Amino acid sequence: MARRETKSPVRALYGPPASVGASVSRPVFPDGAHGHEFDEGVIVGPAVSLPRMIRTLPPSVRSVSGAKVLGKGRGKASRAGQKLSLPPELESTVRVRHTFRFRASSTLSGVNCGAGGIAGALGGTCTVTNSTIRTWASSFRIRLIKVWLPAVAGVDNVFVDWLPNGLAARVPDTSRITTIPDGITSTGVLMFKPPKQSLAAFWIVPGSVTLGDAIIGFSAPAGTIIDIDFEYTLSNVDAAVNQTVTSATLGSAYYLALDGAGTNKIVPVGVPTTS
Repeated sequence: MARRETKSPVRALYGPPASVGASVSRPVFPDGAHGHEFDEGVIVGPAVSLPRMIRTLPPSVRSVSGAKVLGKGRGKASRAGQKLSLPPELESTVRVRHTFRFRASSTLSGVNCGAGGIAGALGGTCTVTNSTIRTWASSFRIRLIKVWLPAVAGVDNVFVDWLPNGLAARVPDTSRITTIPDGITSTGVLMFKPPKQSLAAFWIVPGSVTLGDAIIGFSAPAGTIIDIDFEYTLSNVDAAVNQTVTSATLGSAYYLALDGAGTNKIVPVGVPTTS
């Protein structure tokens, strides 16, 4: 009877065992891959690189403790089972939207507010005692203005003027007025939105304009409450500006009058201020 010889897959690939004393190669998978030695038996014979050996092994041998070993073209590279991703783009400039409240400390008759005064109204830090406030806002724009008139007999008019400067000179002169009938003691809110293409409708960078140039003006009785919805950025690329005051503690935060600390007629409410 003919004798049948059975060969293992490993032995069929790499031939019979070497003679006694020959070097023995025992491949071990890297710890980060599976953490197991190749337990199918000792492989002897010619030296073969581990990746090449894995690709040439039959499927029945290409598994270790039930974990599949992927050969060339069998899968995509990954890290911790996740696809490679890069950090998304990020807007690094801090943008703030907040409504500030002001009160007319005296009768307003065409009181104008420039870029410097508005920047000071958005807040700043005293950098020189009793002298200088460094503002925080590097740019700003006005979204909406709300006005409440005092319920006083004979006091019934308010104007908000969107002043033309630069490109804004190409828009029409715009004002709004309200009149309260006699006997009315409670007034509603008046809302004003910057007209399209007016200077106040654009983003304004105080460091790039003349600080005294008027952007908006008010005419209203004393005691009028003015809420302004601002959107502004904190200094990043564009630098902020300084405002001059006569009383301030080094390192303290202040919010200045909308028309500027020098005139101090449209003063902030509910926040630390100075002049």
